[in-house]
Amino acid sequence: MSYYFATRIDQEFAAALQRTREALQDEGFGIISEIDIQKALKEKIGVDFRPYTILGACNPALAHEALNIEDKVGTMLPCNVVVQKTDDGIEVAAIDPVASMQAIENERLGEKAAVVAGKLRRVIETLGASQGGSSARSDERRPQIERDFEESRRELDWIAPAGTEALYDGS
Repeated sequence: MSYYFATRIDQEFAAALQRTREALQDEGFGIISEIDIQKALKEKIGVDFRPYTILGACNPALAHEALNIEDKVGTMLPCNVVVQKTDDGIEVAAIDPVASMQAIENERLGEKAAVVAGKLRRVIETLGASQGGSSARSDERRPQIERDFEESRRELDWIAPAGTEALYDGS
């Protein structure tokens, strides 16, 4: 079993990074961390490295549920998504939460991981489809994506009512 989902994007790095952020948001994820590995390696150890950014993606409602099921699961959060320049172009890869959660023997957590995996897989498929694949598939999924997003927003509003600091600001 692979521990990630991946696709290639035929865009400049900055555009691919922005498109990835948008695709994650469309699936109800907020970006709670962003690490520019190229910059960090240059500053910390003086080496040149290819463009490589790690996005820490979080669906607050699902993260809350997972933390209530298994409090140490936070060691595996957020879900990392990598955008990197390779010899073959730009690659976007996301962790497969089902693979990573196999280390934790908890069936309920595995069920939540499967939901998150489905969302991350759709992000990767959407990015890949934008490279000339069928857009009808994303149009067909749009109602389900919107229902999932709205459900996550309602749960987030319950977790962090308006006027409180939230993990995801909805923008």
